[in-house]
Amino acid sequence: MLVNTKEILHNAQKNKYAVAAFNVYNLETVQAAITAAEKEGQPVIIALGERYFSTVALKGLLH
Repeated sequence: MLVNTKEILHNAQKNKYAVAAFNVYNLETVQAAITAAEKEGQPVIIALGERYFSTVALKGLLH
């Protein structure tokens, strides 16, 4: 499920827990971060630098 960062961090602060943020640079690292978050049942922030837009299909990430 996609949720905006403000909502994730507000909930984390309210409930006193940390949220992992992963710098990703290709589809495989995105999948690894999401798989880990789903396995643990925890939210995750996916950070994708603009310089990696050519190696990660953004449209594919949203489906």
